[in-house]
Amino acid sequence: MAAYILGRCLQRAKDAKVAVVVGYFSYLCQEDREIGFRSLLRQRFPEIEIVEVLLRTGVIDFLITQSLESLIRTSRQVLVELRLGSGTFRELNHLPIQIVSEFNLDPRHAA
Repeated sequence: MAAYILGRCLQRAKDAKVAVVVGYFSYLCQEDREIGFRSLLRQRFPEIEIVEVLLRTGVIDFLITQSLESLIRTSRQVLVELRLGSGTFRELNHLPIQIVSEFNLDPRHAA
């Protein structure tokens, strides 16, 4: 979804570039997500260049990300509800995304 949104927004921009920033490689599906992002962007929007750089350098305008903490918290809640018999099995596909820019970057992470 992120590749499609960025591709649609940037497809008419001259010399558009997109960077891929991976937070946690220990998160098992992170590599699959990165491969999917790159693959869709290359297939549907070949005019957009994929570059490798960090938000702090001022080269990137914003990031679209998901909070690993939110994923863990939501997963834990589902498992607790199932264990107690008070919940129902549901997919965890609807996790909130975050958009991070220089204006809302946590000061502890700023260079």
